[in-house]
Amino acid sequence: MPAGRQLEEEVIDFVLENSSKRKFPASFTFWNGDAKHFRSRAATRTQHLDGAEKHEWHAAERSFGDQQQPENSSARYSAGITEPGSLTRRVSSPVQRSVSEIPFRSAQADLKADLASDPARPSEEAAETEDERQQPFNSYVAAELSPEPCYPTADAIWGETERDRVYNAVIYVPYQLERLLDFGFLICLDSFLAVFTVLPLRVLRGLSCLAGRLNITPRHGSKCPHLRGDQLYDLICMATFICSVGFLWTLNAGAIYFWMKDLNQEWLKLQVIYTAVEIFDKVLGSFGVDALEALSGTCTLFAAGNHPRGKLVHLMADAALVGCLMSLHGALLLCQGMAFSVAMNSKRSHALVALLIASNFMEIKGTVLKRFDPSKLFSLACQDMVERFHLVISLLFVVVEEMDSSGRWRPLPGLLWQCGQIFGAEMVIDVVKHAVLGKFNQIRPGVYQEFMKDVCEKTEGCQSHNIHRVVAFQPFAPAALFCRVLLTLLVRRDTALEAAWPALMLMSLDLAWGVVRLMTYGVLAWVVLWPLKLRLGYYVKRLAYASALRTAAWFRSGKISALA
Repeated sequence: MPAGRQLEEEVIDFVLENSSKRKFPASFTFWNGDAKHFRSRAATRTQHLDGAEKHEWHAAERSFGDQQQPENSSARYSAGITEPGSLTRRVSSPVQRSVSEIPFRSAQADLKADLASDPARPSEEAAETEDERQQPFNSYVAAELSPEPCYPTADAIWGETERDRVYNAVIYVPYQLERLLDFGFLICLDSFLAVFTVLPLRVLRGLSCLAGRLNITPRHGSKCPHLRGDQLYDLICMATFICSVGFLWTLNAGAIYFWMKDLNQEWLKLQVIYTAVEIFDKVLGSFGVDALEALSGTCTLFAAGNHPRGKLVHLMADAALVGCLMSLHGALLLCQGMAFSVAMNSKRSHALVALLIASNFMEIKGTVLKRFDPSKLFSLACQDMVERFHLVISLLFVVVEEMDSSGRWRPLPGLLWQCGQIFGAEMVIDVVKHAVLGKFNQIRPGVYQEFMKDVCEKTEGCQSHNIHRVVAFQPFAPAALFCRVLLTLLVRRDTALEAAWPALMLMSLDLAWGVVRLMTYGVLAWVVLWPLKLRLGYYVKRLAYASALRTAAWFRSGKISALA
């Protein structure tokens, strides 16, 4: 008898005997065949043997059936099988598994694999499993009354449990987010104050340079310094800023207020108006930042010398575009403040609450149901920084206009309380929005630590004239609205002085005297704001340096990770 065929028959008999005694998983006999197939081959295995060979074969069969399952590798292959891999390599029967793999596989896993390989084949083990799956009624009642203990389970992506996800959304996201948004608010405030303090000084330097040399193009051999691109940019920005302030001063806030009030009573809801204003605020802010960048590049190319007429056209077009966007954005912030004023003064006491709920939850609906990655989340966080600063300027405008209309020098406590409610609702909605976004998109709170690190590193290399680029903030529009607020206060004070001292009335009619008074107020305001700006700017720099250094040390030590 050939050795290969003899070994095949030995393996068949060994598998059948041990499978019947549960020494191997039941599914072992169903690998590429069933028990009937093996038994039919075992029944016909002695047809070609003579008497002596049959006697020897039956003796080997009984020895295979009586032996116990081996405990080590030497006893396991005592029947002539010396290597675990030799069984698979030498046998050509349907059983193509290595015996060494059997103890490492559970019977349940093997049964599932066998059913998946041939689901149409009937199996007694499969039938028994289906019967066991049918839970009796008594077992069902017992399971309902005595539930099994629930242990924490970790997800497959970050390995965090349910408790981690809850505390991430409740504690860690608000803490990390508020640190980032507060630092971004300081950046916006520093850039905002630079418009009133640093920009006038730079404009004076540019004007002195322009006075020494009337044309911008440098001449060969000329000792007078020519006007640089940044100086030309400062002059154009100041000119467009003054035009924007004049445009906002011409707007009648009372007419806008009553127009919104009538519109709200007739057919359009106040929530729709506020939502439209908020959307256009983000659009104009984004376009405004890009327009300032384009104007800066055009000024640099124009001041480089040898500028043709085409570059002059580009410069004029960029300046006109920046002026239009600046004026429209300032008017939009004014309309946002008027929308809040309409809600505050509404006869319906729940008008302000309805406005906050509608606007804020529409913002949640527009963000949390979308797929966000960390890069988009950073853009959203920058928008929240800018939105908070715009909200402060708009509420300040509302308070001053209310003081002007009522003739008081102090704001009403109820009005300040309503403004605090609006700002607090904005903070709460930002936290809820980012917490839900992180949960739905599986973003860990530590990503805000990485955002903070990036913002601090960018802030270290920026100055007041370009620090607004870090958070995509356009400082001229809110600065123009703030000037509108200051002018309102100054006009009211002049009116009070004229009423108290009629002798000053004749002097106030003089245009020259009005210009002198305006310049005096401007110088006094600059004297007050200049030290504040220097302290704030230096504090932001030191805070950025310390925060970036601390975060980098944490990353190197492994205490936190970018997504932990």
